[in-house]
Amino acid sequence: MSEKRAKRKLTAILSADVKGYSRLMGEDELSTVETLKQYREIFGNLVTDYQGRVIDSPGDNVVIVGAGTIGLSTLQAARASGARKIMVAEMAEARKEYAKKLGATMVFDPTEVNVPEEVLKATDGVGADLGFECVGNPKTATLALDSVRRGGRMVVLGVFEKPTEINLNFCVFFEKEIIGSLGYNDEFATVLSYLVDGRLQADPMITGKISLNDLLDKGFTELIKNKDRNIKILVSPQ
Repeated sequence: MSEKRAKRKLTAILSADVKGYSRLMGEDELSTVETLKQYREIFGNLVTDYQGRVIDSPGDNVVIVGAGTIGLSTLQAARASGARKIMVAEMAEARKEYAKKLGATMVFDPTEVNVPEEVLKATDGVGADLGFECVGNPKTATLALDSVRRGGRMVVLGVFEKPTEINLNFCVFFEKEIIGSLGYNDEFATVLSYLVDGRLQADPMITGKISLNDLLDKGFTELIKNKDRNIKILVSPQ
């Protein structure tokens, strides 16, 4: 699939132009169109996390801190990019299971084990090549940085509610890099093609589908009461 053709298909999907997409793909693929239309809300997460330097990770060992929408999207992007080992740090039982189902090599609970030490064991004493902070918490930022090898890189994807402190001597003494990732930079075509061929999956991350009338009880209240069990709840205006 050429990049130009993929972008035309993406435009058709995001604008809900089913007929336009069918002219590009053929009527037999309308089911794929309908599927992708349902998940337009989560498409941005997949693009953002694919853009987070995961594309440079074939053969790399990766540690992902947090298994919410951002973390699970990052996990899939790392897997699609050919990462060697994908290690996930997560406390919530339900999200641990989501990580396992989506291809995590190992899942560590920070309340039960020392994650950086477990990462060292899993990588023959080297550490992860890439670390992804997907929570937005001072403790998880330190956890991700500590798990990265000498000369490795930590990508910050989580959004922090307040300023945080990190011991930058770890970057100086061990030549580690810290970068951020937020916007999109021509990854739409790649993510679209991976959604179509199944290398990226939105469906496992959808934990609820509700109408606009149910937004308060089945949306906000559900997320507040059962945050750890939910990943993404889609709201339909109909």
